[in-house]
Amino acid sequence: MRHSVTLPRPARGLLIGLALCLLLVPLAGCGRAEPPPEPVEITFRHPDKDQKFYQNALAGFNEKYPYITVKLATSGSTADCFVDESYDLMGLVNGEKIVNLNPFLDQHEDFDKSDFVPGILDIFTTENKLWAVPAGFNPAVMYYNQDLFDRYGVAYPTAGWTLDDFLAAAMAIRDPENNIFGYASPPAADVPDALMFLYSRGGRILDDLQNPTRVTLDDPATIAALDWYVRLINDYNVAPTQEQIRTTFGTDNRSVYRGILQNQVGMWIGWFQDRGGLTWNIEWPMKWGVVPLPRGDVAVTMAFAEGYFISASSPSPEACWQWISYLSRQATASMAPPRRSLIESEAYERSVGREAAATARSAVENVILVSAELAEYEDVLQIFYMALLGVLDGQLTAGEALTFAQQEWDARAIR
Repeated sequence: MRHSVTLPRPARGLLIGLALCLLLVPLAGCGRAEPPPEPVEITFRHPDKDQKFYQNALAGFNEKYPYITVKLATSGSTADCFVDESYDLMGLVNGEKIVNLNPFLDQHEDFDKSDFVPGILDIFTTENKLWAVPAGFNPAVMYYNQDLFDRYGVAYPTAGWTLDDFLAAAMAIRDPENNIFGYASPPAADVPDALMFLYSRGGRILDDLQNPTRVTLDDPATIAALDWYVRLINDYNVAPTQEQIRTTFGTDNRSVYRGILQNQVGMWIGWFQDRGGLTWNIEWPMKWGVVPLPRGDVAVTMAFAEGYFISASSPSPEACWQWISYLSRQATASMAPPRRSLIESEAYERSVGREAAATARSAVENVILVSAELAEYEDVLQIFYMALLGVLDGQLTAGEALTFAQQEWDARAIR
């Protein structure tokens, strides 16, 4: 015999209410609704060249965080959060100008650190404290003038090419009668190309570019590598001498860039963010391509990185974190993205082109990110380039110049 149980009216209402509550939990929850976050406004300072990228990023961010207003600024000393180079990290830390991000990492477990390019978090870290969210990295790359390669019937370089391939292409394009060079070196202050060739040939001026402890200017491998670089200019003459630069391109410090724009240079080393003239304030008029640096004894790609910092004076660090965390998941406009998932995405390839995307992906495999600790060794770079000029002018051999350079450094270190 089946018995029916009739609940008292108050109990029946309670169960109905509970059932409705459970059904509505995914939508709004039960009980008192959470108050909407208080509106907040932050100022974000960034480089001029990336203005359009950040303006576009704001649209998606505003949909997700409508209560946070981000004001973009390209200048000014006061900002709640900002972009800066990894090279400036120690000055910001020692000046107590930035916020330690570890508490935000602990609070926001969805921030995937494993997706970042190897080593890029490390250069923004001191004493186990992360000071910036990586914004991107800027590897050194080889650009080439497709018009000149086509004119002289030279095959375009590809990823995996070697220093021998580089020299062969430069020799094939070299045309002294028409003042055309296979390669040219931008000013060392802009691109230290001699160092890049030096390291690819197995040389080194410091024992470790990321954690330097010892100067190695007179290392035999360094001497041999410098000798090879000088022969590119003085013997093979695939690159112009200082005198040829002055007589062919001009006497100012931008003369090599003028030669590049005038279709007189087949190849040149630059930074990834230079593509098409992005940082030159002029669009490149020629057809151009970009590939990883040629391999020597080792495959080496030097790179600088930029990061997103939160100012220690900001009254709204949590809003800043939401903004810079969001930015780290977007493919930057000029630099290579900091996350593997972005670099490897089809969307990124569509954005920058197949060749540029392949170059960025290749850089990940052998990148040496220049750390803030290198700032303590700026004098070494100055000494090295003085030695290089002595060899280029024919006053000294590579061995003599680098031996004197090492002695000069040792004497300064003692003082």
